[in-house]
Amino acid sequence: MNITKLPNGHFRVREMVDGQTLSANFDHKPTQKEIKQTLYNLTQKSKDENFSVYANKYVESKCNVLSASTIKGYRTLIRSLGDFGELKFDSITQEDIQKFINQYAIGHSPKSTSNLHGFISSVFRLYKPNMIIYTTLPKRVKYEPYIPSEHDVKNILNLCKSKYPDYYIPLLLACYGLRRGEICALTSDDIEGNSVIVRKSMIQDENYMWIIKQSPKSKAGFRKVIVSTEIIDYIKKNGYAYCGCPDNINNRLHDMQQQLNIPSFSLHKLRHYFVCMCHNLHIPDIYIAQTVGHEHISTTQNIYTHADQNKLKETQAQVSDYFCNMIDGSMNPPTKNGTNTSQNFDLTCPESACLYGTKQAIDGTRTRFTLNSDTP
Repeated sequence: MNITKLPNGHFRVREMVDGQTLSANFDHKPTQKEIKQTLYNLTQKSKDENFSVYANKYVESKCNVLSASTIKGYRTLIRSLGDFGELKFDSITQEDIQKFINQYAIGHSPKSTSNLHGFISSVFRLYKPNMIIYTTLPKRVKYEPYIPSEHDVKNILNLCKSKYPDYYIPLLLACYGLRRGEICALTSDDIEGNSVIVRKSMIQDENYMWIIKQSPKSKAGFRKVIVSTEIIDYIKKNGYAYCGCPDNINNRLHDMQQQLNIPSFSLHKLRHYFVCMCHNLHIPDIYIAQTVGHEHISTTQNIYTHADQNKLKETQAQVSDYFCNMIDGSMNPPTKNGTNTSQNFDLTCPESACLYGTKQAIDGTRTRFTLNSDTP
């Protein structure tokens, strides 16, 4: 039991009961009898409270340390609890949690299911730390996002500049790797020379009101990004990069995609386009990550890894064509633009043998074959 005298002269008593921390305040120094009676009353009261009550208490305990958008996300998860939220907190078992997750996973993605389970686990860790939760979750589906091509981006920017000029600068800034909230929070005060200073973000609070958060998404989000004179002049002239509802940017983007008859993608995918472009220009990953505000380089690498899938398919197709030609009797792979770009390799040569994972020639003879020089 821990009894603490507060600055206002009151006393706070804390004690762990059945894995749950109970707290009570007194305006005087309490006797042991008063403490026991108060803690007993709290224990009886807690047994009658359902999970939703504890979930809301958990959110309230974090409201001063988490962002408004995170709190909004937690409130949304609480509304998703359904009948599970009405279960008595102290009576919930591992089986109850598993049954609820099984039901929830039917109509929701593995990621959404995992997020809700993570929230439930956090509530139990705070108010019932002795409870160990082992839940089988649905397997994550491999995510292969669409990355807009240079042709797509060029056509969208040209159309936007001519027909929807108010949205041109926001889209162009997204191509520089800025997030939507960062773009909407930019003002003339964030201009320094030929750079924009990213230090704020526009987000929605739990009441769905757009507010300015005086920090970006993460610590790595604080950064300077060199941009074109066109962007600098626009922000200085108007005082902002964009003035309007952030959702309207995506709405306008989807409208232009329909006009141009190109695949639909969100504004955020222009950040992915920027990452892939930098990667193709052989800019080191560390500099790409710092420019877009990624805390971990692996996040940056995952983006262009998805984009390289088309190159992987082309490479695999070349290998497949090679074996088809080899079986047909031709040892040369298909050529590009009418030019034979193949190279000869000797399986008895140590360097060539190691390349293909073998150290001996086939049947003890010197066997030669060709490999397309464009293959990595």
